[in-house]
Amino acid sequence: MKDEILVNDIADYVDIENNEIRVSFTIDGKAYKYELAVDNDWLDMGIFKIFSELLEEYGCWKRFYYYDLGQGVLVGAYENEQWKALNKLPVMLQKVM
Repeated sequence: MKDEILVNDIADYVDIENNEIRVSFTIDGKAYKYELAVDNDWLDMGIFKIFSELLEEYGCWKRFYYYDLGQGVLVGAYENEQWKALNKLPVMLQKVM
């Protein structure tokens, strides 16, 4: 299993007024193109699912996870066991405080 994938030829197109957002790139010479959802200036969180699926497709251990902070988001790429350990931290901090 690999730790990462190499993404090349990254391009995007954003036209919020016309509800159009696209991203394209290549991995190992294979071209990918995705249409993303438009919600004012908010990020389409589906992009993390797309990249997690690509990590799996290319034999990587890691997946993208995010934690919604309301007006922000914390994003990381972790192995499943790492995420489980990190996910316990806020609960532990709440008990201490």
